[in-house]
Amino acid sequence: MTDDKRQKIKTGASERLREKGLKWCPVCENIYERDNFYNNAYREDGKDHMCKDCRKKRQSQYRAERKERLRLDELRKRFA
Repeated sequence: MTDDKRQKIKTGASERLREKGLKWCPVCENIYERDNFYNNAYREDGKDHMCKDCRKKRQSQYRAERKERLRLDELRKRFA
């Protein structure tokens, strides 16, 4: 199957879900109501591509991995 054909199938599925007020999260691969996604003005449909739960997990992981760097950056902002 060519990439163009895959994209058309994927786009068609997204449109059918959108008509029903649903959206697919590619991270957890579940289908949720659109209310379960944060707003994102830069996306075509106005919603983030990840569901709220996946976004929260990713943010927590990011902060945990960069905790010391974020702390130092905050200190530099306060006392610089």
